[in-house]
Amino acid sequence: MIRPKHFLIVAILATLPGANALACSCMGGGGPACQEAWGEGVNSIFLGRVAKIEVTLGVMGAPNNAVSMTPSGSMKLVTIEVEEGFRGISGKSVQVLTAADEAACGYSFQEGERYLVFAGKQGGRLGVSLCSATRPAKYAKQDIAYLRSIPDLPQTARVFGTFKRYTYDPKFKPTFEPSIMDHYRPPEEEYQAMAAMTGALVRIETSDGKHETTADNQGKWSVSGLPPGPYKIEVALPKNMILDPAFGIRGSLSPKGCWRVDLRAESNGHIRGHISSEVPISDYYLAQVGLFRAEETEIDLIRPFGEVFPDRNTGDYDIGPLPPGRYLVAVILNNKDLDVAALYYPGVVNLNRAKVIALGDGETVSKVDFRVGKPSFRERPTCCEFKIHVPKLGSSR
Repeated sequence: MIRPKHFLIVAILATLPGANALACSCMGGGGPACQEAWGEGVNSIFLGRVAKIEVTLGVMGAPNNAVSMTPSGSMKLVTIEVEEGFRGISGKSVQVLTAADEAACGYSFQEGERYLVFAGKQGGRLGVSLCSATRPAKYAKQDIAYLRSIPDLPQTARVFGTFKRYTYDPKFKPTFEPSIMDHYRPPEEEYQAMAAMTGALVRIETSDGKHETTADNQGKWSVSGLPPGPYKIEVALPKNMILDPAFGIRGSLSPKGCWRVDLRAESNGHIRGHISSEVPISDYYLAQVGLFRAEETEIDLIRPFGEVFPDRNTGDYDIGPLPPGRYLVAVILNNKDLDVAALYYPGVVNLNRAKVIALGDGETVSKVDFRVGKPSFRERPTCCEFKIHVPKLGSSR
């Protein structure tokens, strides 16, 4: 799926003195208790109130589900008065360790606040991280109810989630702005324009056969009574659409557990082409193909609608999957000093002469080729953005 990834600004930041691209980035831990309770590295689960927080020296190792983190030389020793223990807890009070700040994946406990805690063993002590399923008790009512019901549950499992498609509606107004430094995010519906795949078939294959259901008018679907063990999800999609590969559709179920899978589909449009250059592409510090909506009032070379790196050996590129729309395509080059040059299709430097590419639903437009001479680099501004006003353009292809 094509989403802005801010490649240029990352490259710039990486060269600044003292710049640190790391922070706490998590790949899991935000699911429901019926999923997270059975995860690897979860040794203790309990409900309690924070009585005391003390700062101590030490370094926490990388927690489960962490993709990256900034090391910290201090930790917090958190004393929690246990109200209810669900696993691995027998006393009335317990102490857990967490990193001193969120950049090191530390959980920001507050004295006097009640939490549902998911802890794992770290060096013989219980540790809690930002990548765990720990959350304030006031936001965990359903999770607490599930944990209390475990003794009475059957040995089967459930797979559920949503099935939606990205619409890229230009009128959509996000309430959250994603960042490459996010360690967790709110529901995707808050920052991506989506629509329910109402009536779409979802098939779950397990050891006892295939189980089918359909997404409702909100895109929700659920299959219960599944045997523990591996499962695979298949969906039925129109030919012009593709399932987002960023969302895995295989896994393994625990007895009495669940797994939430939010399926995402999108229009399978592509823009393909080739870049030939007097200077080999591999000689540039950075070379990418940027895609911009023709309707935008200004072009920001750092924040394209989508972008890919061309193959450094062949010069071939393929941007997709893409929704239908009208696009401008540019080759964006950086030299070793991070100066920027841009060449717009069909090989012009003047935006007035750029051609608009009209892409239909699920269509592939090929041979959007570029011939790059010796580009005229311009000195980069002192800030971070390269915005260009878009004048009225000619007709689309």
